[in-house]
Amino acid sequence: MTTPPAAAPGTTSRTDDTGPPPVLRRVTLALVAVVAVFVLANVARVPHEPTAPDVTAQMSRRAQHAAPLDTRKFIWHQVDLDREANLSTWVSTVQLALIGALAIAFAWLRGRRGWLWIGLGFLYLSADELAQIHEWIGEVMWHSPFRLGFIAPPYPWVLLFGPPFLAFGVWMARFAARELAEWPDLRRRIGIGLVLLFLAIPLEIVGGKLEGMSARLLRVESTTEETCELLGEIVLLVAMLNAVSRSVIRRVPERRDP
Repeated sequence: MTTPPAAAPGTTSRTDDTGPPPVLRRVTLALVAVVAVFVLANVARVPHEPTAPDVTAQMSRRAQHAAPLDTRKFIWHQVDLDREANLSTWVSTVQLALIGALAIAFAWLRGRRGWLWIGLGFLYLSADELAQIHEWIGEVMWHSPFRLGFIAPPYPWVLLFGPPFLAFGVWMARFAARELAEWPDLRRRIGIGLVLLFLAIPLEIVGGKLEGMSARLLRVESTTEETCELLGEIVLLVAMLNAVSRSVIRRVPERRDP
């Protein structure tokens, strides 16, 4: 690992890599607070879910785009981590898009094509989250011989999307470990973020099996899954903000004290 040269006497070092700047800490806390609102709302819902399978769950999934009947249902839909096309989905979509944009900017700063592929990958994940591409594929697969024993769509998507998503995560972790060898803290954060983000795949399989067992257990699983996903995005977003800001700072000449 290469150690950055110390600042010369009479100069001010601008490459302090000991931690995120205060503004990034505030961004992190704000994003975590938003996720906490979603989590608390869903945890509060757990005791009200039936312990037996909810026979209306599949019907509600198909009718999730229908107009809400009242304000209370509309608000609940916006914070429901087990639904799509709501506020929690929008937060995830924006975070993934920002990670992708920052990775593309980092590719330009570092001159490494790998970061470009990472950026494009996260932009696709953002588009998929918004357009529900993998859910649609799961619906198609569920009506085929490849439903994998799931009693409701769209869970079979993990058969098609799971392996390439996991392969992308492993490749990104190894690439970032090499590229960010000078910044062990960022390398560690990216690793943690990827683990949290891609935990969604095995948890999705668990959710598909719980669909026919207990609505309460399914609520616990979906809350855990989406919380891991949102927190993983936050960790990756702040890590990429740090990486880009440090690279930009290193491009600016050192300022001499008067």
